[in-house]
Amino acid sequence: MRFARLAAPLKFAPTQVAVLLVALYAIVFATVLQYDELSNVPENTHGLDLDRAYDTLAKITTRPHPYISHANDAVRRYILSRLEPLATRHGHVHLSDDMTSNVTFAIGGDRIIYFEGTNVLLKIDGTGSSSRDGVLFSCHYDSVSSAPGATDDGMGVATLLELAEYLSAPERRPRRTAVFFFNNGEEDYLNGAHAYFEHPWSNLTSVFINLEGAASGG
Repeated sequence: MRFARLAAPLKFAPTQVAVLLVALYAIVFATVLQYDELSNVPENTHGLDLDRAYDTLAKITTRPHPYISHANDAVRRYILSRLEPLATRHGHVHLSDDMTSNVTFAIGGDRIIYFEGTNVLLKIDGTGSSSRDGVLFSCHYDSVSSAPGATDDGMGVATLLELAEYLSAPERRPRRTAVFFFNNGEEDYLNGAHAYFEHPWSNLTSVFINLEGAASGG
């Protein structure tokens, strides 16, 4: 019996499977220790407040916040609390607390989705003359129901909040109009993205940068 086991080392049996799994876990763990390293914080952040961004990430990822949850409402209120002072302080900055845009669309031909908008948008008027060559910066603030959403998409939210703060200053005002789009319901069926096209600011942008899930490790 002992020689029979040695003759078939890859046979599907408890001992062989256990050894294989332990070996695989050991290889993965060693690889992570060797290669999974975070980049160093840059010494010159050019005016961006990375400490505040990290604090933002901690605040909005205390628990899962899926679409249509009280935790999701709390994240939305926090985003508004960060953007409202910018619009109040600067005449070239405008805030849209969009609770009116709604959309109905079909998924797979047999499912109809209706979304009542809960998106948040901030617009920084550019110094250039064109009104339709703006840049859209997009992220979503909802998470899946099983995770707090630090990388999908809390990092995107924290990044855009800092960029909005940075570019809203008169001395850093961009040439092209910048629209910061914090959309909701992305984890369902990209609901907020569908509703964006019902918003009048969607006609101002010709380029977009989407800060979606970064995955663990960046």
